[in-house]
Amino acid sequence: MDEKLLQEAQEALSHVRGIKEKFDKGIVTEAAFKEALDKTNATLDAQEKASQEAFKAFKEKEKETDELKERADKLEKHLLKMGSKEAYSMKESGEYKAFNSFLVSGKAEDLAMLTKDINRTDIITEGGALVPTMMFQEIIKNVTEMSPLRSLARVTQIDGKSIDLPTRTALLSAGYEGETESSGTSTSKYGIETFTPYRQAVTVPVTHDQLMNSAFDFEREIMADVVEAFAKGEGNKFINGTGIKSPEGILTNADVLAGAYTSAASGAIDLDDLINLSGQMKAGYNGSYSFNRTTNALLRTLKATDGHYLWQLQAGGNFNTLNGFGYVIDQELPDVAAGAIPVLFADFAKGYRIVDRTAMMMIRDDYTSKKQAIVELEFMRWNTGKVQQAEAIKALKVKA
Repeated sequence: MDEKLLQEAQEALSHVRGIKEKFDKGIVTEAAFKEALDKTNATLDAQEKASQEAFKAFKEKEKETDELKERADKLEKHLLKMGSKEAYSMKESGEYKAFNSFLVSGKAEDLAMLTKDINRTDIITEGGALVPTMMFQEIIKNVTEMSPLRSLARVTQIDGKSIDLPTRTALLSAGYEGETESSGTSTSKYGIETFTPYRQAVTVPVTHDQLMNSAFDFEREIMADVVEAFAKGEGNKFINGTGIKSPEGILTNADVLAGAYTSAASGAIDLDDLINLSGQMKAGYNGSYSFNRTTNALLRTLKATDGHYLWQLQAGGNFNTLNGFGYVIDQELPDVAAGAIPVLFADFAKGYRIVDRTAMMMIRDDYTSKKQAIVELEFMRWNTGKVQQAEAIKALKVKA
């Protein structure tokens, strides 16, 4: 990490913490504190971006190691059972490799799909703005913030309608017996979690005029927009989905909600709450925090009861930490408010599973609206997500 950037971030953080102390003592006004906080957050955001990239790389490596071990164990069992017969894997398909390459690189050209694209030339907001003979060679786009949950959770590819995952619901009990006494009997309990992917789809109409006359590679632009919209949509459902014709959201899972830890103060959280939250998780899970950017800004200025800050800047390519743990920024989580759940502490790789049925598909319809010279492009994919181990996800609920 750039040392100059780190120094600037440390100086900005020290300044805003000093202002916060004066604000708590009534020396400065709330407006002055907010102004200082806004300026500091702008400086820290640049450093935070590098930190988040480092932490996500660390968690992806960690998840990759776990998955490789799991795959090796499954392969060993399979070879013992089936000999050297190889099973077809969806991961060998061109569609999977292309979409996986896009998820890694973020480059639309890595999607090996035949696509044509959207809109019309006679309406500015629907594509006409892209057709003039002279045009700046860049489309201005607002930033779309997406949940990082896919990069943290366990992702499974299937080639059928659904998949059943066996689960252990209760562990057998073992006791002590005296000499010659009979041992008690006990068995573990098991269940099945069924994952059924749902269709995520959008139809994009485009005129032939738009396709022929656009100053841009409009096909690629639409494909990239659709992928971006799909990623945004699935990320929202992974956190807030109902599970009805869509993924189950973490914040709607009954077991996660039942086990939520409630903050000590009404309408607010402090760093002691985050310490206590991490203590709710069993040893053996690799927990990390998750919250949105607004909550992150708040945590930078808070102290624990002994007076020290738990949010720490890190240098040398390492990621920033909170209470000694890494964290991810997820804008799908709510702000701090009475009754809300703004913070998660979770081992997402064990707690949440995403199931993909197919890579993205595109159907081009040149005929339905042929008299209007309109092409309809339908994009589809099937996937779902569900909490698979609720005890690996701990939620912090703000006291009402």
